[in-house]
Amino acid sequence: MKRNPSVRKPPTVDDLCAAHQNEEPHARFVAACALQLFDALQTTFNLQKRDRRLLETAARLHDIGYAAKPDDHVDAGVALVRASGLRGFTTRQVEDIASIMALHGRLPDAQAAVSLMGRAGRPERIFQLGAILRIADALDHGHLQDSRIANIALQEGMIRVRVSAPLGSRSIERAMAKSDLWQRVFPLGIVFEARYRAPAAEPRPDAPAGEAIRRLMLAQYRVLRTAARRAARDDDEEALHDLRIAVRGLRRLLEAFEDPLRDTSAPRVAAELRAFAKRLGPARDLDVWVALLRRPRYREIFAAAPDFLAAQEQARQHARAALRAELDDASVRGMLSAFGYLLRIELLHAAPRLDRPFGRLVRKRIKEAWKHAMAKRRWAASRRSDKLHALRIRLRKLRLLAALTAPALRPEAEFMIKAVHDLERNLGRIHDLDEALKRASRADAPAGLIPALARRRRKELRRFREAWTNFATRRVERRCRAAWK
Repeated sequence: MKRNPSVRKPPTVDDLCAAHQNEEPHARFVAACALQLFDALQTTFNLQKRDRRLLETAARLHDIGYAAKPDDHVDAGVALVRASGLRGFTTRQVEDIASIMALHGRLPDAQAAVSLMGRAGRPERIFQLGAILRIADALDHGHLQDSRIANIALQEGMIRVRVSAPLGSRSIERAMAKSDLWQRVFPLGIVFEARYRAPAAEPRPDAPAGEAIRRLMLAQYRVLRTAARRAARDDDEEALHDLRIAVRGLRRLLEAFEDPLRDTSAPRVAAELRAFAKRLGPARDLDVWVALLRRPRYREIFAAAPDFLAAQEQARQHARAALRAELDDASVRGMLSAFGYLLRIELLHAAPRLDRPFGRLVRKRIKEAWKHAMAKRRWAASRRSDKLHALRIRLRKLRLLAALTAPALRPEAEFMIKAVHDLERNLGRIHDLDEALKRASRADAPAGLIPALARRRRKELRRFREAWTNFATRRVERRCRAAWK
């Protein structure tokens, strides 16, 4: 009997990944972690060999819907697999794979769980495989493939997983959080033991520019997402700090590498991030203002006017509450999704075209940033707040880019970063005092505050001038320039 040419074969896993721009580095890493867990625990939990292939396939495809619907990629991916089928798998097996995939995101509520179990051929096994997938996915929380399962052992009635990860990684913390399903479906609990190591020196000078830029931004993006989530829930000072630092880093990278990213959605994402940074401004300004007022040197001024300080603290709390509401706004979630799409889909597939050595590109950008800052070095002699602040911004841009890309620069970059950062901090204190003087003049401040702030500004300005004199020498300039030569 002849085969009907009009009947199309279902796609293979590789076909599906290619057609839907799957994030292959992440997917393959998650699959490897999932299989490592499965193989180590197969005997302990009597896992079936035939389930191994289902788990591997679900791991490969767990984010297949991301390119189509970043905000709802789990449901999109499940629907896609169910609609297309998979070559080499029966209809029942495809349903099992889709059900495992569905469990890697937000866990279903009771009603949805019953529906899912009704679709699955062996629901208890599907939930166990889903629990393994959830943990494997969390171990690549940053999508950088920089964590490793070093050992899996049964000890003292618990499954202990030793994980090697770079300092600062949140993958182990996320794995513990996403072990929630495991605790429900396996008879033994699971714990993760961290073995932190120094982060690898990245990006390397010889790394392809496209991949280096993507990985740099992925690291900052993951901090941004985590900090935004934490800050939206609680009045978390550390989360707000992390949020601001990540926003600055991402904006600087988008600006510095504007040309190679021009043909992507990067310009639109940069504009959205710039607008987001402005929304962070009021809460940040009030944080700085209240922290300045609480310094011991102003204690006597407020001893006679405690109501003023209480009012400023109240305004700060209102600004924090408004910011928490904004962080949970649909526009912020949309911006984060657009950024995720840029990094996980667009840049991943555009990276091979940007194959020039990253070291050469970044040294050129650092040289340009240095020239941009030094072109206004005469502003260091100014007393005007706008010129001093503008010089600070130029120095910050130089320092931020150098700090983010230091491994790709010459060893002298560390000297330059420190020298520029010292100046930037001096100018930052002057700017904070300038803003405080403006705010105090508008807020009917208690007697003595404005003169005290003005005296402090004069002192900080003298400190900056002295630091600039030490900086603006040929010896220091030669050492700084060596960072990119």
